[in-house]
Amino acid sequence: MKATATDKDANEQFEITLPKLKGPTVELTEAEIELIARNLRETIDIPYLPNPIEKQVVKMALTSFCSIAPIALPEGLFEELVSGNEDWDNVKEEFIHVINDQICIPIVSRKVQDQIVDGICTVMFTSKSEKSAKRQFIGRALQTTLNQESDDELASMLNGMIDIPLMSEDQEQQLFLKLAKSIHDAFQVLVPEPMRDVLTSTAPEDLQQARLNLINRLNEKIDIPFKTEEEEAVYFKSIVDFLLKRYGVNKGTKTPAEQIEDINKELDIVNLELDVQVDIYENKMKDLNDKKDSLTKKLSELQELL
Repeated sequence: MKATATDKDANEQFEITLPKLKGPTVELTEAEIELIARNLRETIDIPYLPNPIEKQVVKMALTSFCSIAPIALPEGLFEELVSGNEDWDNVKEEFIHVINDQICIPIVSRKVQDQIVDGICTVMFTSKSEKSAKRQFIGRALQTTLNQESDDELASMLNGMIDIPLMSEDQEQQLFLKLAKSIHDAFQVLVPEPMRDVLTSTAPEDLQQARLNLINRLNEKIDIPFKTEEEEAVYFKSIVDFLLKRYGVNKGTKTPAEQIEDINKELDIVNLELDVQVDIYENKMKDLNDKKDSLTKKLSELQELL
């Protein structure tokens, strides 16, 4: 169902008010909607809908997808799927319901919605066509998600790393929240979207140098209260790694020595968690055995009365 000249007037009549989404929203251009809708029409059919309404349905579904998928899927999986580093077929059965259950397109049946969401996932995660359009509006979705959802996360990370004298935890969190927003703004100026696109296809050795340059440049632009330049350099290394990972351009940015250090830290955390789980298990087993002994003793006492 392609749009015709007469559809323009009808579009206002069939205009749908999109429901308020729980997550951040991202604006889609008409060209982007048409590109993806064209691909969807090749695989699914939305019955009994005039073209203006069909376009609104596609817009609703795409807007929901771009807002929900980056934060509904496990951390990093969305970026891996879009970049092609992860095969959608390998994870589809496990995760498609995670996306679909948070999307609501009320003017179509659930069966049709299932088909639409499945088609969108196929286009977004497997299609080689419309690569530029996908990258642009998915990049906006990730940026919106980062700005609206990750300021608190970055602020909490900073709060855990840095102690500010004579300030309470709540005061520190508010300070670091403002700092996180300033860092995001500076990062987007220093690494605009076209540059991030280039970084995704840059050789690892060049990425490592770009990371070091970015650490130094952010350190020049942002001041962390009560900290020396040397201390700030350590903090900004973690900050830059956080940002590069969230924007999906962190592959190959760390040296082998840094990767070994990171893995050792993760192993320490896993080993600590294993020790905690063992303690929990042993305490639980002790409680159950004590309860068993108590019940057995009570049963024996009652039996002696018979």
